[in-house]
Amino acid sequence: MSTTPAAPPRPRRARWFSDRGLQTKIFSVFALLGVVAVACGWYAMSSLEKSKDDLETVASLQAEIADVRSLVHQNQIKGRMIIAQIAASDQQSDKDVWTVKLADNDRELNGQIDAFTASAAGTAEPWVAFLDDYAAFLAVRDGQLVPAAQGADVARYAEVRDVVAQPLIDAYAADLDAAAAEITAYVQGMADAASDRTTKAKTIMIVALLAALAASLALGWVVVRGIRKSVSKVQGTLEAMAGGDFTVAAEVDSRDELGRMAAALGSAQTAVRETLAGVVETAQTVAAAAEELSAASQQVGSTSEETSAQAGVVAAAAEQVSRNVQAVAAGAEQMGASIREIAQNATEAAKVASTATGVAAQANDTVARL
Repeated sequence: MSTTPAAPPRPRRARWFSDRGLQTKIFSVFALLGVVAVACGWYAMSSLEKSKDDLETVASLQAEIADVRSLVHQNQIKGRMIIAQIAASDQQSDKDVWTVKLADNDRELNGQIDAFTASAAGTAEPWVAFLDDYAAFLAVRDGQLVPAAQGADVARYAEVRDVVAQPLIDAYAADLDAAAAEITAYVQGMADAASDRTTKAKTIMIVALLAALAASLALGWVVVRGIRKSVSKVQGTLEAMAGGDFTVAAEVDSRDELGRMAAALGSAQTAVRETLAGVVETAQTVAAAAEELSAASQQVGSTSEETSAQAGVVAAAAEQVSRNVQAVAAGAEQMGASIREIAQNATEAAKVASTATGVAAQANDTVARL
């Protein structure tokens, strides 16, 4: 019998995996990589959806808030320029035309102010301050600045413009600038968040795919190593049997195809050893019978009765020899069937080893491309 020391028992989980079929083991390598790839794809799609929502929000802010604030800023400047045109006009008719234009500009500006107030940024502190400061300016404009511009007293107009109106203009213009800065900061924050989310998603995908690839390669190496180890043990046993040694056992403790093949090979070895033991026993019986036959032949001359008795012994021994020969023939037939089963299992093991080698080569090519 083989004197190879028994391997230490493996953990239950490792034992469970090693007992799975070869197809299951090889599929597990690809399944692991596929699951991680699907998870990464789902995470990437989720990140893209969030980025899409951020872009839509930015576009909405641009259309509903930033653009409206810009129009408010432009039209309030336009209104001040119209007042300057009223003051600069010499003819009353020209002053009246510019006064009508000022009223039209006010209607347009008031609509834009109402639109901004109704938006999400309508309650922001800078905008609320703008409404108060602009209302104070309108009171001065309509009560002092415009009447001075419509009159002929240019000095009075300049005094009201520079001393009374300008501080109010500076105040609400600063409020508009503060509102613009707040909108810009909000949009920039959303852009930074989207950029961080994209960077994080990219990092997670790369790390996850590399980890999955490493795990798949490690699992593939374990599977290929286990197959190669089992095939090597079965090969060693077959080579020993070819040399006439039926005591070398194929110590494969898994319950996959290779493990079952090794078990079948062990059963064939046991049957062959039993058959050979029967042959040896039969040979010993034949030798003993031959010795008895020789002794009986020497006593043939003594008496015919003794000769007859010895002849009976010889006949019985010959019958025993015939039965033993039949037993040897039956054992040889059983050994032939076992050897055919061993050859079939060896062919299956070679196919499995070839498949595992192809998987390992494909995994190495994947690593090389990365």
